[in-house]
Amino acid sequence: LILRLFHKPETSGATITGSLLGASLVFGIALQIKYVCVAEICFLCLLALGALIKQRRLSFAKAAAVAAGMIFCGLLPTILAAGGYAVAGHWQEFWFANFESIFAKKGWRYTFSVYALNLFSTLVYCIVFWIYTAYAIARGLKDRLAIPGYGLLIFGLTGWLAAAGAGALLLGNPILHYFLPTAVPLAILSAIGLACIAERTATASTSADVRGRLLLLITIIAGIITSMVIFMQTTQRRGASQVYPIAAYMNEHLAGGCPYVFDDFPILYLLTNCNAPSVYAFPNHLIETAELHALAVDSLTELKRVLGNRPPMIFVRRPFAPEFDATAIGILEDALTENYELGKSFPAYQQEFNIYLRKNR
Repeated sequence: LILRLFHKPETSGATITGSLLGASLVFGIALQIKYVCVAEICFLCLLALGALIKQRRLSFAKAAAVAAGMIFCGLLPTILAAGGYAVAGHWQEFWFANFESIFAKKGWRYTFSVYALNLFSTLVYCIVFWIYTAYAIARGLKDRLAIPGYGLLIFGLTGWLAAAGAGALLLGNPILHYFLPTAVPLAILSAIGLACIAERTATASTSADVRGRLLLLITIIAGIITSMVIFMQTTQRRGASQVYPIAAYMNEHLAGGCPYVFDDFPILYLLTNCNAPSVYAFPNHLIETAELHALAVDSLTELKRVLGNRPPMIFVRRPFAPEFDATAIGILEDALTENYELGKSFPAYQQEFNIYLRKNR
């Protein structure tokens, strides 16, 4: 759409305005799925609006009207969702879960080592893309005047990438899935960078062989690093081959009641056909430092309530992740020491999964 604004001036203003409003509506739907995309949505909307104003030479009043329409369309899905919860009598729950809880998280309070490790693993995962992206941006700065529209294209893609990255960093926990919105602009810039390198290599007369070998070497090294990171993450993430034996053991020894999954595998509630002992079914919500004040209740109090009911079985992964709260771990260890015994341990890559059974069950 932005490219059309610059390269197809014959497109009618009504068509372009309708496209902008439609795109804003789609952005609004994306916003309801994951608020982390808010930064890139703002950038892309401003870029499109700026392109429209420049091409059509809109007056301030017309530009403000289009901007107001885009804002309304972007917020409409959220307004409809909020209205639905308000009619159902759950406005406060909607407001807290969607807005208050985000700012109540303590993501920025991670230790520097934990934050740096998460950010490094995220960036290394895409290292093969960053190499070509950097070259595309460098060529864009150099050739922005020589090639019509090229500077705008690189500016738009670079801004899109930066905005998507900023949105991922807003939550203070730079783990990989928050950076998924960067994949599209990163891939496009990488394709441009790779094409520029290949073109320059093909047209060079004396150093073509050297450039070609260097390009191949960079690609191989980056590919090896990325493959290693993928292997490590998939190995640590585990799979069905490990989950199903754990569920089978739990089903065999669960005489009644609801087990408690302290960490990692909420799917075990489904595989054991049991209810979760708390409405906060994702384990990290009760034990992760960043989440302790992001619930409608006190996380540690809820953890004490769950363990105080002495569930017949507790699933625990060791060693504990560094982002887990020390007090929460202490509460668990006290409960295990007093009321539980180790039933079975399932070894895994650099960790183990433990099933604790209640004494005198």
